[in-house]
Amino acid sequence: MNNKENNDILENTGSDEASARAEKIRAIRESLRNAEVNSNVQAEKAPDVQTDDVIETQAEDVSDEQVQETPESQSEETADVQTVENPQSQIEENLQAQEAVTANAAAMGIQPKETANPAAETVQPMETANPTAETVQPNAEKLPKLVPLKKAANVNQDSEMPKKKKKGKKKKKKKTVKQRIRELFPEKGDSVAEIIRKFAFLISVIAIFVCGHMVADYYYDLWKSRKQNDSLSQLYEEEEPVYEAEIPEATVPGEKPTEKTYKILKGAKKLLEINSDTVGYIRVLSKDGSDPIIDLPVVRAYDNMKYLDRSFNGEESRAGTLFLDFRNRFDVIKDGKRMYDNSEHLVIYGHNMADESMFGKLKYYYGSEEYYMEHPIIQLNSNYETYKYKIFAIFIVDAKDESETKYDCWNQLELDTEEEFYNLVNEAKRRTIYTNDVDVKYGDGLLSLSTCHYLLKDRSRLMIMARTIRPGEDEYEGTQNSKRNDNIKWPTMYYNSKKDEKYDEDAIFIPYAA
Repeated sequence: MNNKENNDILENTGSDEASARAEKIRAIRESLRNAEVNSNVQAEKAPDVQTDDVIETQAEDVSDEQVQETPESQSEETADVQTVENPQSQIEENLQAQEAVTANAAAMGIQPKETANPAAETVQPMETANPTAETVQPNAEKLPKLVPLKKAANVNQDSEMPKKKKKGKKKKKKKTVKQRIRELFPEKGDSVAEIIRKFAFLISVIAIFVCGHMVADYYYDLWKSRKQNDSLSQLYEEEEPVYEAEIPEATVPGEKPTEKTYKILKGAKKLLEINSDTVGYIRVLSKDGSDPIIDLPVVRAYDNMKYLDRSFNGEESRAGTLFLDFRNRFDVIKDGKRMYDNSEHLVIYGHNMADESMFGKLKYYYGSEEYYMEHPIIQLNSNYETYKYKIFAIFIVDAKDESETKYDCWNQLELDTEEEFYNLVNEAKRRTIYTNDVDVKYGDGLLSLSTCHYLLKDRSRLMIMARTIRPGEDEYEGTQNSKRNDNIKWPTMYYNSKKDEKYDEDAIFIPYAA
């Protein structure tokens, strides 16, 4: 409604009481405007979070009984049609709204601005049919934002009560090394399965540790033995003797031959100063002149057991030392004279080491005829003389064989007769893995190298048999036509595992000439 319509209503009533009430309404409206302005200013400064009392008050103010929002889409004709049927009831409603707003402002800490002379102001007619809605919400955009009751309660609860820390995974305390080690052992409260598992684990760890220690100790021992042998080789090479084939001196018929006077070799003298059991020095030479595949001193003791696990210096050693069979006689000299003739068959023993030290490289003779042709010569020095031998047989024997294939060549050392000599060398020829054109005659000195082999497990021995090189003979004569033997005579134990193989007794065999 406009101002004109309000004045017409007042004239129609014709009552002084209505005029007074109109003035009072004007004063109330002015007070409400001042309160609204202050309320908007205070709302901009006040925090968003409201107390429960303020929220409840605001909720009451905007109840359905007092506030009815007029849709913006309502036309002006509808508004003009609405009339005030009971001005007095509207005034009372306005007073109630004033009191509610005043209470709301007081709760928010807002003091409404007082009017100096409210009666002097003229009544401003209401522009809408619902003065209460205009009074309560004259400027909706500037009023403080109402917080829903339920949400406000949660906000107040969070603000008043201390925030609870989120429960996360507790960080496990790091265990000390001592605690971790202790857990490896059975503890009180462990189940039977857990105790068994821990015992099995501990036994495994101990086994690994012991085996690792044994392996490390084994290879350390080999390394130490090799270093020692290298130093002995350097010591001996400084006084290398020159090989000369021993030629019998001419004798006058009816007179005894002149006995040779023997002098100790300088290299042997140095070795004897370290070990009095020294009887010589052995080299297995290479045809191309490169380093020998074996280059070591040889000792002899009162039995064949002493140097199985003892180094040349007398220390405990898995590699042991190369040693001559204790039953052999080899240049036993006294006052420059040979006391006994040398044994017809010398046998030297040595371990087949994993690092190819000692006799570890002899296994290559078993696998290749080319290897034989490249290394067919053995040089063996006594403490007084130098000898050379030519290899003619390479074969495997059973150390415990008691069958018809028994061949204990290591026990045939003194060959008193020609028959014994040829029986020995011809049996070696039947067993040799590779044949060659080297001839063997009675009177030739024999030398055998013996070492362990894997063919017959712990019972097999690899034997390399050679004979002395005669004066004026070509060292390599007969060694370069080696080939595989088509009819090898193996020990019985070999045939037990090879049912399809058999030695042919009727095959052509050319023995060494008698």
